[in-house]
Amino acid sequence: MIKKIWHKCKMKWIIIFLCTLVTFSGFDFYTSGSTYSSNAVVAQTLSDLSAPKILGDIAITIERGTEFKATDHFTVTDDQDEKPTLEVQTPLDTNKVAVMPVLLIAKDETGNTSTKQITVIIIDSKAEAEAEAKAKAQAEKERIEKEKLEKERIEKEKAAEAEKKEAEAKAQAEVAAQDKKDNTETKNSSANSNANHNTKQENTSNNSQDNATQADSSTENTTTAAVAAPTIQPMQLEINGQFINYQNAGQASGQAVIDADHNRAATWGGAPVQSGDDGLNTHIIAHNPGAFSVIFNLGIGSQFKISDAAGKVTTYTVNEVAQVDDEAYRLSDGADYWDKMIGTGGGERVTLQACINDVHNLVVFAYK
Repeated sequence: MIKKIWHKCKMKWIIIFLCTLVTFSGFDFYTSGSTYSSNAVVAQTLSDLSAPKILGDIAITIERGTEFKATDHFTVTDDQDEKPTLEVQTPLDTNKVAVMPVLLIAKDETGNTSTKQITVIIIDSKAEAEAEAKAKAQAEKERIEKEKLEKERIEKEKAAEAEKKEAEAKAQAEVAAQDKKDNTETKNSSANSNANHNTKQENTSNNSQDNATQADSSTENTTTAAVAAPTIQPMQLEINGQFINYQNAGQASGQAVIDADHNRAATWGGAPVQSGDDGLNTHIIAHNPGAFSVIFNLGIGSQFKISDAAGKVTTYTVNEVAQVDDEAYRLSDGADYWDKMIGTGGGERVTLQACINDVHNLVVFAYK
């Protein structure tokens, strides 16, 4: 009887324990949406809420043609993940000199992401150095040529001065010889021929003076012709003493004009007709070697003149010299110079352009 009662109590406690376990599990599921064991995983997942951080400079510079690897320039840190990933979202062509915005994305193992906007500057230092060396060589060549022309000018002036002195000496010698002859004739003549001798001496003196005057006049004309400087004519540029003819051609035929004559310039971009009073930019091109070899001697503060079709002359002062590629990107930093070169804005100004080589150009900006 006692065993039976004990067995009954035992079964009752087992049933109570099972009911309590079921009740607790149901309450846990109702409050968290999962079992107790799964809550631990959720708690662990919810604790990683921080996105990884991308460390590095906001702008980097690389050489043209090199491969861009974000991990070479940037590091990624995360408070949970030891190896977060770093990807380049923006396609990047490093074969072209340019300034490119690039988006980087970092991600950790739980899916947290962060981004960083950077700027990639692509340069070609070798090409820039070559262009600079060629420009310096061209400038040295122009300097030597200028010195040669100056030396020839001085030699011509000296020759003209020597010719003048020689003519004056010759005239004086003729007068002295004539006086000596007259004096000899005077001593040998009789008293009856004195009057005739005086008349002859007077005529001789007059002739000598006329000869001297003619010699002086001839020498003066020769000297004037030697030192007279040429002046700028309509439709010409005067740069460092050189006169360059140009043509108002515009983009339609400017290139054809200079290709037909390497010693002529032509308008291309900006205002197609050069005027010193229209308040616009005129873009003028010419070849190097050729008409625009001389612009390699221009620097900040240099001045040159341009005459329009009516012969009105305008003086311009250089305020910037730059080297660009064929797409108008500046070699030093990839800045876009297209609008500044061929646009009409910016006030009364001119832009001179000549080739450095097949892919690079020298550009001179000057204002009135």
